[in-house]
Amino acid sequence: MGAREHILKRREFLDYTSWLVHFRELHPRKKRSYLAKFPKRFSKISNHLLYVRIFRYENELQNFVNQLEPAVLLVDDKLLNLFQETNTPIVPEKNIRYKHHERLMLLADNLANYFRIILKEKPRNYGRELRKFEK
Repeated sequence: MGAREHILKRREFLDYTSWLVHFRELHPRKKRSYLAKFPKRFSKISNHLLYVRIFRYENELQNFVNQLEPAVLLVDDKLLNLFQETNTPIVPEKNIRYKHHERLMLLADNLANYFRIILKEKPRNYGRELRKFEK
């Protein structure tokens, strides 16, 4: 996921992402409802993002990020080792301090969980769902 810093800092982005919670923190009974609402809610947020890509393989993600040459890279702690050799400043998820960065990371985590569940439970729908989200 890619976005411009000044866009993320806008009140509008923070308002549109106020519903975001980490999927792990949801009560098991609320997870289904949260996932069902996710695509519609995400569509409001996607206008604030430059790129949305879902990768199944780490090397594809690595190649995409290297082509973009971002100014700053917010990275999930589990993927830190993939980007250690880049010249881009890296902010691990555990060190994120700003609200707009936190929301962007939550959005990425939720998107990953959404597609992980789609792939597990409804693999035939994966391609159709992917077209709805990527830009």
